[in-house]
Amino acid sequence: MLWISLFVVISIVLFIFLIILNVGNIQKTNHKIDDLEQLEKKKLEMKELEDHLKKLAEINISYSKELDTFTEFHETVLKKSSDLELQFKTLFNNSPIGICRVSISGKYIYANSALARMLGYFDATELTSLVQNTSEQIFMFPDERKRVIKKLSIKPYEPVLIEHELKKKNGTSIFTRCKYMGVLNEREQLSYMDVIIEDISDLKKKEQELYDQNDMIMELLKEQQEMNDHLDKQVKERTKELEKKRYELEKMNHELLKMKNLFENMYKKAPIGLFRSSISTGKFLSCNDATAHIFDVRNADEFLKIVNALDIWGNKKRRDELIEHFKNLPSMTTYNHIDYCQTPISKKERYVSVSELANFDDDYFEGAFIDVTEEYLAKKKLEEMNKNLAKIVNERTHNLIEQYAYTQQLISELEESNNLLKIKTNNLELNQLKLKSIIKTIPDSIIVCKINGKITES
Repeated sequence: MLWISLFVVISIVLFIFLIILNVGNIQKTNHKIDDLEQLEKKKLEMKELEDHLKKLAEINISYSKELDTFTEFHETVLKKSSDLELQFKTLFNNSPIGICRVSISGKYIYANSALARMLGYFDATELTSLVQNTSEQIFMFPDERKRVIKKLSIKPYEPVLIEHELKKKNGTSIFTRCKYMGVLNEREQLSYMDVIIEDISDLKKKEQELYDQNDMIMELLKEQQEMNDHLDKQVKERTKELEKKRYELEKMNHELLKMKNLFENMYKKAPIGLFRSSISTGKFLSCNDATAHIFDVRNADEFLKIVNALDIWGNKKRRDELIEHFKNLPSMTTYNHIDYCQTPISKKERYVSVSELANFDDDYFEGAFIDVTEEYLAKKKLEEMNKNLAKIVNERTHNLIEQYAYTQQLISELEESNNLLKIKTNNLELNQLKLKSIIKTIPDSIIVCKINGKITES
């Protein structure tokens, strides 16, 4: 806008100069020309010049106003730009995650304090001054950085998410999750990379702890499987004994077997229990016959007329706890659980496997029932058998320990008796040696004889 104003001013000066020239010419003409018509023409030209001068003045005023408006707008834009720059710097410096721009050669262009602290440096200035090549000084595996550069060279504006193990200033390492975005130069070539870096070392540690816990659980499951195999072996042995008596009961079971097969076929073809109930009132909105049968009701229509959710679960507190649990879950998340409940009429206990989801917008629970009462009680019985078996094993182990201690005591007594016997044997051998030495000292001239019962010496 400055050059427009200069142009207007120069135009006005030129027109004034032309007017002065024309005035001088007119004066000269008045002295030289006496023709009135020519003088009138000059006056008309002067009037036209005055009109042009007025128009130029109006244009100059208009451009001046536009220039003032533009200047105000420019100052406003500069102020907003300064505010935005200040906000960006504040966010950049106070961000809890690492942010940086790094060149393709591996040098930090700028970095924030969070990244410096993450890598063990005092501040961002120390980080950018000491680290000249991130591939050698920061990355544990430099090839990962090369792969990122290769991807961004092809698609610079497509973010690249990757996990790195990075070296800290003190030589230790941390695990990070990085998001890269390419920055192109004026020749549309990859020049820099903007990176957002998050420290996930604690997450990796917890992940490793989960793996360790999983290994421990697998070991426990292995031990449990060994116990189950042992129980299976006992069950098979018992089954063989029962199979020997099968022939005697075969005729009696023939009719029962037909009924059992018919029941099993009907059970296999029947669908699982499906339902929808109101969250606010607990009323069942819809269900199938399988649901009714699970709770000892003849059919779905009768079930919907006489049964409320509280009739099955027994009290409002348990249902309120279930609703609160769903409120803490993501929307439309399926929750699988086993519930203890009662049939609404006969008050029989049931253990039911429930898979359901909650829709709070439309106020309903929706899911499926499976009666697992037999399986649950069998599991409880198996657990009780395991406890009894462990008790028997402990008792037998205790008896074996006592027998072992008694055997050790007997061995100790035998060893003591053997030592006494060895001492007595050694004493006897010493006495024999002494006797032999005494016999050798008796003179050969002394002969002791026994004749007719009398002892004579010669």
